[in-house]
Parts: sequence; structure tokens; C-alpha cells
Amino acid sequence: MKLKRCPNLHYYDGDKYDRCPHCNQTDEKVKVQEPKPTPAPKPEPEPQPAPTPVPKPSAPVAQEPDESNAWRCQCGAVSHGLFCPQCGSRKPGPQPVKEDPKPAPVSQPVPQPSPEPEAVEEPVAVPEPIAEPSPEPLSEPEAFPLTESAPLVNHIRDDGFTGDSFEEPLKEEQEDDGKTQVIFEEIEDDLPLGWLTVLNTAAKGRVFTLNSARTTLGRADAANRADIDLRSDRSISRGAQATVVYDPLNKKYFLQSAGGKTFVYINREMVLTYAALKPYDIIRIGETELVFVPLCSEHFSW
Repeated sequence: MKLKRCPNLHYYDGDKYDRCPHCNQTDEKVKVQEPKPTPAPKPEPEPQPAPTPVPKPSAPVAQEPDESNAWRCQCGAVSHGLFCPQCGSRKPGPQPVKEDPKPAPVSQPVPQPSPEPEAVEEPVAVPEPIAEPSPEPLSEPEAFPLTESAPLVNHIRDDGFTGDSFEEPLKEEQEDDGKTQVIFEEIEDDLPLGWLTVLNTAAKGRVFTLNSARTTLGRADAANRADIDLRSDRSISRGAQATVVYDPLNKKYFLQSAGGKTFVYINREMVLTYAALKPYDIIRIGETELVFVPLCSEHFSW
């Protein structure tokens, strides 16, 4: 849009009209004045509180004399105070009685207990030591006379009787015969102590009876012996590989390794020396697995 103004000060669009549509006059170029920036308003100063007026001290008001306190002095002047303003004499009247100061309380001495007389220790008469008679030396007993009338005395002397007991002489015939003395009697053979049953391999279901306190397990041949022969398992080395031990005193079972080439296991735990054997434990030697079923226990034993 092109803004124009005619001489009569009419504004019109110069792109649409060549002349002013109001008065048909030619146009005049109008310079559009750009609006001047409005200055920012200055901030108004904050109103300050008005100072509080300080009250001026008022002049002292003269108090009228109290007529009830007026008195006449000997010199004839009338006074309202305690002294006469002309002669300075004091106002007549009863003088105040000065109270005597109270006497200070006298502290009475506290009676102290009289010290008790010290007990005089009387000397204790020490009895003189009585000389004990020295014991007379005992005379040695006379030897029993070896007479025919005292056969019992001779018998006691020969047996070494000392008055308390008889001392038995050592017998030369009691010599070591080379045999070990058994304190606890072993369990008789052929009495069942428990069983081992094969769970796999070709001997599955075979039952072995434990008839001795020590039963060896392994693969037997002509030169090597084993109480329980597992010859069907070729993975077991020849000879005894383990021993099942029964403790008759504590009524417990153990599995002991014989130190062979084949490892021994209880419930897949390797036995290097020995281990406790419990009911229904699985013993593994080579590829053979055997279940342990005990007969003797805390409730029963041969």
C-alpha cells in the first residue's frame, strides 16, 4: 500500500487512485514519521515515613503547697516543709524513735562427746611350755622262734606277710608265650553284620553278606585274595582295594582304603584313608556300585 496525501490533507491509496477520490486533487508525497520511542517512565521514589515529632518537655508545673502540712515557726514564719525557710529551725513534733538493733544470735557451743577411755590391755600370761617327754626308742621285735609249736608263724614269715597283705612271689613259669591277649572278644564268624548289594554291571542284584569285623572288597585271583570278589568288573585292579570295618564297641561302620590302584568312593566322595559308613550309603569301586544295609547298630548287636 502506497499512502498519499492531497493538498486538502486527504489521505488515500496511491496504488489504486491517481488523484484524491475526495477532492480530485493531485497527490503530495507524505513522509510517514516513524513513532518516536516513548521514554521509559522513571521509577517513582518510595514514600518515606514522616518523622515522628519528638514531644518537647513541658515546663514543670509548680505544685501548690499542702496546707495540711503548714506549721508556724517560733520566728513567726509559716513553713510547709520540715525546716523553717527563715531561721532553719526544725519542725516541732514527735521525734521518730530509733529502734534498737536486734542482738545477734549467740551461737551455742555444740556439745562434743567425751572421748572414751582407752582400754588398757592387760598383759596376758603366757604359759610356759611344758616339756614333753621324749619318746622312748622302740625295741626291735624279737624274731619269732622257730619252734614246732608255732607252725602258723613260720608259714606267715615264709609267705612274706607284712601285716597288710601278702606279697606273692613272682613265678618264673609266667613268661611271655608270644600270643596277644584280646581284651574285647571279637564277634564270631558266620554271624551276619550287614549286607552289600550290587546296583549295576553284570552282577546287578547280587548280595554279599558281611560275616566278619573286617571284610575286604576287590578283584581276587590265585595270588591276590578278597572276601568280596567283584571279578565281573574289569576296571578294578587285582587284590583288595577297600575294607569294610565294624567297631563292636561303638557299634559303627567304616570304609577303609587299602591303598590299591583303584579309587574308592562313598556317595561320590573319595575315600583316601577311611570314612564313616552309614546305612544305605553307596560304595563305588571302579564301575561297580554297592548299597550298604547294616544289621548291627545301637539297637542290636551280636
